[in-house]
Amino acid sequence: MELNKIHNIDCLDGLKQMSDDSIDLIVTSPPYFNAREYSQWETVEDYMNDMKNIFTEAYRTVKNHHYIIVNVGDISCQVGKAKWSVRRLPLGAMFTMMLEEIGFEYIDDYIWDKGEPQSKRHLGNPPYPFYQYPVNCYEHILVFAKHKLDKTKIPCPDCGELIIQSNS
Repeated sequence: MELNKIHNIDCLDGLKQMSDDSIDLIVTSPPYFNAREYSQWETVEDYMNDMKNIFTEAYRTVKNHHYIIVNVGDISCQVGKAKWSVRRLPLGAMFTMMLEEIGFEYIDDYIWDKGEPQSKRHLGNPPYPFYQYPVNCYEHILVFAKHKLDKTKIPCPDCGELIIQSNS
């Protein structure tokens, strides 16, 4: 894949074309689950399966001892056919568990305060309390690292001598 060029292709297809351990840093904001016309899935399980396929390739392509930053927001959405099946999905937690399962090491979760939320939910919604959910005014900025055991020589922070990771 040619460097310093914009490739207008599906991200999973693009990642599959990249070499192992070739990316220094990944910063991404996955599509919101069913929040836009261009990002629709039948179920949240389908969505998370697609995300797992993408982030498995991201793990393969990011260099060892390097980072991936993921911006994702929790959402309220309808998970069934009934109107009362609207519930809160903790996508930040779901992505954290998925990325750790793939092999990434959790580093931190920064909260992006987006300020005053904009909403028109008061127009057309039934006046019942269970139909009202708070609008998200924050998103997660999840930080993960790829640290797999290898023979990488790392400078000692005290003496500067190059050391090799051991299996112990």
